[in-house]
Amino acid sequence: MKNISIDNLNEVIENLIYLPLNISNPPEGCIDGIEEITDDMMKWDEFRSCNLIPLAIDYREKDVIEWVPKFIDKFPKLKTWLEQEVFTKVGFGRTLIIVTDPDETNAPHIDAAQDTFVGILNHKLRYVLQGNVSDLVFISKDNTTVIPEIDKPYIMNGKWPHMMHNTYDKRKYTLAIGAPWEPSIDDEQYRNLITDAYSKFNKNYIGSTGIELPENWKEMFEDYDKNKSNHVDAKNFIEKT
Repeated sequence: MKNISIDNLNEVIENLIYLPLNISNPPEGCIDGIEEITDDMMKWDEFRSCNLIPLAIDYREKDVIEWVPKFIDKFPKLKTWLEQEVFTKVGFGRTLIIVTDPDETNAPHIDAAQDTFVGILNHKLRYVLQGNVSDLVFISKDNTTVIPEIDKPYIMNGKWPHMMHNTYDKRKYTLAIGAPWEPSIDDEQYRNLITDAYSKFNKNYIGSTGIELPENWKEMFEDYDKNKSNHVDAKNFIEKT
């Protein structure tokens, strides 16, 4: 196991764009029956150009995350895995399944607010439940970076512009966990999680050292031109469905 000095660990966390996690994958069959959730039951995300299945969101009180029974109850194996393997290591944040049709593209975007871009890590946890992991692309000033095809949950930096074109011949389902969970570089539990992950997957680590944001990065915030997805919107969606 590769040892990481404290100084280097800080650098690994601060510059992280992508890193697979050394935790178990969800069990086989954990999203059996997902095809029964039709498009009209999902929430269309105009900003990211995809449908969303909300498993846990703040639909009653802002930043108070609750399971959404009508969706999470369909996936008991996934819920157990989340409770036992994920939320014991990271905070209970908004938990969604991103749904992207074959040959469709999730628009370039930043998963962070403008007022939290500086000084907050904005790390997110993702796992591709079905589809190609390597369809996710991070955008920089001079080129794009494709993540490797590794079947593991991973941490990504939500404030680095990214997009995804689904090259799989079926719908891509991506589990997404984020705010209000927000890791800190001083959080010992998170440091241990990253240390364990980097010790195993350091060759697959993607960092931001030596690359620059694209010139139009400020236009990729969801709140660049009014919020298109907020607490009131989520509340209305749950009440409507």
